[in-house]
Amino acid sequence: MTFHRNLSQDAPMSAAIADIALNIPALLVFTILYALAVLNTKKTFYHMRYMIGTALLMIGPGLGRALIIYFEMPPPIAISITLGVVALIGVALLISDLVKKRDYRPFLIVACVLTVEALIWEARYTAPWQLVGGMIAKLY
Repeated sequence: MTFHRNLSQDAPMSAAIADIALNIPALLVFTILYALAVLNTKKTFYHMRYMIGTALLMIGPGLGRALIIYFEMPPPIAISITLGVVALIGVALLISDLVKKRDYRPFLIVACVLTVEALIWEARYTAPWQLVGGMIAKLY
């Protein structure tokens, strides 16, 4: 939808492809973390941490809109800040488990996928994302 909306507003193709760098990675991150939570239903420790990871994704839309509306930030900057904050929360949870000498692997996965999501957003105008995003856009 984002891709076609941007094209209908006469946005350049590269901008239309760049904008889907927000939705596609978020969908993949949610799918990965939710699938891991389901696979670990019987292991409460792991299940809980993966579900926390999925919940962290819900911070983004509200925080992003607050930055745009109340602080009058341009949307790309607000999104960058939001994705960075969410990734930092994932890293903080990882550090907390490391310090408390708990099994850190679930939050390591959460921190990694959230960080990759933020990096994809920052790389949305690069040739690799334009290629991947272009292939995704052609599918739909």
